Amino acid sequence: MPEEGVRLAEESLMAAVIWLRERREQAGEPPLDICEEERRTRLTEVLEEIQAGRCSGEEFTPMHIVLAARYIESVIDAEGFRSQRQAIRTP
Repeated sequence: MPEEGVRLAEESLMAAVIWLRERREQAGEPPLDICEEERRTRLTEVLEEIQAGRCSGEEFTPMHIVLAARYIESVIDAEGFRSQRQAIRTP
């Protein structure tokens, strides 16, 4: 993925992550128990999957952003992320 595409994908994902955190705070829910290092690891993993998907012709949609943000924030686990991602995969 070109550098610009990586930067835009990362910015979109981080904006969605921040939105999820703010929504939890507004709802009075406690922060999720995930460290910043784990978030960074998950973000890197997601960006790599986006790149691999684009190489195979997969489109990165807003639904992918929401799903990936939920995974990065530990709202869903890796298995849930992959199964839901498979369900929304577009050619």
